[in-house]
Amino acid sequence: MLNATPTFVYYSDLDHTLFQSLKSDAAGTHPMSEDSKGAHQGYARPDQQHLFNLMAGNGYVIPVTARSHEQMERVTGWVTGREYDLALTDLGATLLVRDNNGDAQWHAVERWQDEYLSQVQANIRRLTKDYEQIESRLRDADLLDSIRIDMIQLGKLHLPLYIVLSVTHDDPERVKQLQQICRVRFAEPIARMAGAYVLHETADSVCLWPTFVSKGKAVKRLQQALVDGLGDSRFDRARDFLDIQNPVNVCIGDSITDLEFMQNGHFMMAPTQSPIALSAFETARKEMDKETL
Repeated sequence: MLNATPTFVYYSDLDHTLFQSLKSDAAGTHPMSEDSKGAHQGYARPDQQHLFNLMAGNGYVIPVTARSHEQMERVTGWVTGREYDLALTDLGATLLVRDNNGDAQWHAVERWQDEYLSQVQANIRRLTKDYEQIESRLRDADLLDSIRIDMIQLGKLHLPLYIVLSVTHDDPERVKQLQQICRVRFAEPIARMAGAYVLHETADSVCLWPTFVSKGKAVKRLQQALVDGLGDSRFDRARDFLDIQNPVNVCIGDSITDLEFMQNGHFMMAPTQSPIALSAFETARKEMDKETL
């Protein structure tokens, strides 16, 4: 039973949940992230910024993101006012700790990452083979000028983690066509054949996430680590200081693939124009239509 003063812990996706590029949403006003050259890239709308401030002022906000360690360092607008910050990056394969009264830098917890290193190393050959196969098919279809393929690395360790197909065309209608081509002709066949990927789709990209990395598993593991510790001095020092008692876990995301980690909360939240919300609205509409028959 929860006591009278529970601790609220917010596990939140970042991109398209708390901020996004101006191309995605021109209403963004508050700079939140920078690109590799130091230029502003991600912006929060006023409502997103107010939500972030509300959560940071009334609990602990923990990012749960596909962003890498390096990319998280460029989320310069992530200022919670807390002595310590925690973040799950690389789809949960990396746990970061930041001591805001120390060097204020994000540091990877080695003990956390060790579990993933063995799995990444065991799957390097398959990941590389699938990457090369998709690249070859793109080249044969003469699509490499319009569809870019990248192998995303695990944090700063330069080990392959997941594959991304990105549409680079300028024409919005052609982008839609190429997006479908990415999914149907290149991503889905590899995913079906290998049986070891989750497909994650955005407005202009399709990702193949290996099933051994999982935001859901990472959030569940972190929730337990906040109780038991990890045997890592950096994390355990932050855990002891935060002293999270009787947490009320609220999970926030926008993508259908975020639902896996969001199920680890007592409550879940989603932007009203997100794939999660739009899918829920469509399901509700169909159910209500049945009731009126």
